[in-house]
Amino acid sequence: MRSPVVTLPDWVTVEQFLESVAPNHSFTTYPIHEPSGKLTGVVRLSDLVRLPAADRATKHLIDVARPIADVPVTNPREDLSALIQRIGAGLEQRVLVFDNGALVGIVSPADVARVLTLRQSLTAAPKA
Repeated sequence: MRSPVVTLPDWVTVEQFLESVAPNHSFTTYPIHEPSGKLTGVVRLSDLVRLPAADRATKHLIDVARPIADVPVTNPREDLSALIQRIGAGLEQRVLVFDNGALVGIVSPADVARVLTLRQSLTAAPKA
């Protein structure tokens, strides 16, 4: 899980994001919010860089975001096995982690793979 989470105003243009935000962070996924702070969606760097350069100054993050209702969520107490069973193919995308209503992290497919690999290596450890 990646924490803390960098959230962005949903009214920022794609051009502003690519010039000012992306170079300063190593994240590939960013939750976005409206002026009140309410989350409205999630943008992925890969989607933003594919947008034609001519559209980047006029398109806002909200225009290209995945709606928040379509983004899987979990909490820090949910077991990974339960999360995988519940979300299934949704684990190909990022999962937002909320604790008592506050966004505290993002689980990536690489995070899931790392945990599964560690679990597998612990159960398959050679016996001495």
